[in-house]
Amino acid sequence: PRLTALENVALPLAYRGITQTRRLKQASQALEDVGLGEREYYLPKNLSGGEAQRVAIARALVGGPSLIIADEPTGNLDSVNSKIVMELLAELHAKGSTILMVTHNPELTRYATRVLYMHDGGIMFDEQTKIGEVPLRAKNGGVSEPKTDEEEQLEGVSLFMTAIPAKAAPGRKKLIKKPTNKPRKKTAKPKKPTSKKRVKS
Repeated sequence: PRLTALENVALPLAYRGITQTRRLKQASQALEDVGLGEREYYLPKNLSGGEAQRVAIARALVGGPSLIIADEPTGNLDSVNSKIVMELLAELHAKGSTILMVTHNPELTRYATRVLYMHDGGIMFDEQTKIGEVPLRAKNGGVSEPKTDEEEQLEGVSLFMTAIPAKAAPGRKKLIKKPTNKPRKKTAKPKKPTSKKRVKS
């Protein structure tokens, strides 16, 4: 929080033993690449959330790494800034860097040459893709063909039914009574007492 955007981006280069003049020059170029050339001397508290994220991206890219692991790199960015960041990553990829990106946004898969789909911590599908195209599976939330409304409703009902306990816990009343096929016994209604009328002769 005490360093300017420029000093923050230059920090990784200090650990490599690069001279101050050279590292500030590289940091300035990295900030220019993410569209923050005019924010070099701003402190983090004076930056918006999206700007702070772009500074963090510039700091990750300033040393020209061969492998970049990006977890939702456009999460806090609007569509314009998201495009700037993704085109920058695409440019680094074209120069030979490997980009491993995690995203929930299917539109970002158009920048990829390979897409892996994960579910509950495991890889479900792995496919080669063309740059510029969003794969059908990505559009459909990880499945090759979209589900019908009826399938989704049945799936939801199935999940709901498995959540209902089959037997109530001991000592508690049953929540759901099982239907029985036995016919209900009819109980006879008590007859009302009849009053006898006396006839006078």
